[in-house]
Amino acid sequence: MDDDIPTLKPRRIQNQNVVHRLERRRICSGRPGTSLEIYEYQGCQAAQDLLRGQEGETLLTANDQRSLNIRGRLFERFFSLLHVTNVASNGEHLNRECSLFTDDCRYVIVGSAVYVPEEPPPYFFEVRF
Repeated sequence: MDDDIPTLKPRRIQNQNVVHRLERRRICSGRPGTSLEIYEYQGCQAAQDLLRGQEGETLLTANDQRSLNIRGRLFERFFSLLHVTNVASNGEHLNRECSLFTDDCRYVIVGSAVYVPEEPPPYFFEVRF
């Protein structure tokens, strides 16, 4: 067998990890818990001017004003708000643990919940899903 001729041709395979597939966007629940906030990831270079001059892990443990300022501004540097979409109403609140992304990561299905009082219990057919 000739050592100069490769038998396998290298090729690029898309990463199957959902974190890597969603690296360009982030979805958060809005403050009142009734809306979705959709952000675009700006890349790691977005905060380079904030982090210039910081050494290693000192940002995590330091409590000086500069470190506190950097930690408070990192999210707004890494992510820019694209859309706010109201999706829950009538006293419902979004459930972040119940969210499903489609395979192409273009759509998300989010569950919402509403408080149902225990006294008196409602009939099953009266509970709205």
